[in-house]
Parts: sequence; structure tokens; C-alpha cells
Amino acid sequence: MWLQDSLTFVTQVDEAIPVICELLGSKALTDVQEAINFFVCGFEAGVTSCLIGIRRMLSLVRSKEATVKAAVVDAYKRIYLCPKGANARCILLLFSAHTVVKLCF
Repeated sequence: MWLQDSLTFVTQVDEAIPVICELLGSKALTDVQEAINFFVCGFEAGVTSCLIGIRRMLSLVRSKEATVKAAVVDAYKRIYLCPKGANARCILLLFSAHTVVKLCF
């Protein structure tokens, strides 16, 4: 039963991602901020489909709303500059690999 519930939850999260991507373009600031927060939390939890929303967030840096710009900048800082959890290890490994490759060439 637990396995079936887990599968249902993951399926519903994956189905919700396109809808949440649409919220990134909403006129309501709270919708945009909550969508940004969802993608950051999902990415930190290891939901790989959240990368779609994280990529779409980049265009919001040019938003007219200062709160949206600040939310996007904070999100990218949280994801890439100060990662938490399992993502911190992955990002550090990628950075280390990138450094090794740069030293070789």
C-alpha cells in the first residue's frame, strides 16, 4: 500500500509541473513566488523534473517586479551557490570535476 501511495504521489507531482510552470507567468506575485519556491524545494528533494521550472525561472530575472527578481536571484543562490542536502554533494562533485578538466587542458 505504501509503495502504491508513493507512486501515486510522484506521478501527481510530475503532472503538476507544467501547471506550476504556467504560474511562473502569472500576474499575481504570490503565485510566481510560490512557484519559484516549489521548484527550489523540489530540486533540493531530488525531483529531476523540477529542472524544467528552474530553467524557465531564468527569464524572470528581467521581470519588472523587484520582488520577483529578488526571489529568482535568491532561488539560484540557494540552488547553486549554497546547496543543501544531496544536491550539495552533487554540485561539489561537478565543480571538482570541472576544475580537474580545466587543469588538464
